[in-house]
Amino acid sequence: LERMPDYGLNSTQMEWIRVLGVCASNREPDKAVEVLERMRAEGEELDLVAYNSVIGAFSKAGRMDEAIQWFDKLPSLGFEPDRIAWNTIINGLASVGRVYEASMWRGEMESSGIALGVDSYTGLVKQCLEDREVNAADAWLQHMESRGVTPSRAMYRDTIKAQMKKSHWDEAVSTMARMEASGYPVEPRFYAKLVVRNIVRGMVREAIAWMDQLEAAGGVIKPYMLELCIKACKRHGGPERSLIGQAEKLFRKMYELFYTPKAETVDLMKKLLEYQR
Repeated sequence: LERMPDYGLNSTQMEWIRVLGVCASNREPDKAVEVLERMRAEGEELDLVAYNSVIGAFSKAGRMDEAIQWFDKLPSLGFEPDRIAWNTIINGLASVGRVYEASMWRGEMESSGIALGVDSYTGLVKQCLEDREVNAADAWLQHMESRGVTPSRAMYRDTIKAQMKKSHWDEAVSTMARMEASGYPVEPRFYAKLVVRNIVRGMVREAIAWMDQLEAAGGVIKPYMLELCIKACKRHGGPERSLIGQAEKLFRKMYELFYTPKAETVDLMKKLLEYQR
């Protein structure tokens, strides 16, 4: 930009804004301020986009106190902070671990009358998950839903993954239901985890129900799931003969999947059928 006049060209405001954007992306807030001052010296219009770029540069660099100082300057410069400015501060504070402050800023943003969007919660949810505060992350999702803001697919996915990792199974199932209600398909891998979890607990009927969900979601029932489920029927079948019937259906399912059962599974199935007789 500095060399453009040498070629008889004049820089435009949009070109300066692009440079500010590069400074923000590169986490170089001091250079962003230099560019801003150069724009002022050359008589370029300094609009809210320009100031938001400077705020963004400080935020991405993790220098949140300075980002807030620039945010606080906006009214004296003739601008009211817009959604971008608010979200930049909220997400920046969350990204450096200042989650409580970020939540306070989100509350102030709502009180200011500016409509909240997904971006107003992104940093909060992400940081809660990084801090392994799974319940807090889910609470933010529910808060969003109560405000009529639909969480992103990634928010739901990452929260479910974290809940399952912490064995918060009931909460994970609830989040899956809400994800589906929000119009997002639930990933088959989550259904697969529920299948295995219920097999391990000996809850054969529940495992089979989740297998149906797994198939409906476009997932593939793995042969090992069927074999584990048949074994669970043996362990927990006892006098409950209906489970033996379930085992027989699972056994047939293996052949539908073009899978040859292991010898031990065949022997187990024979014993179950003999028991039934």
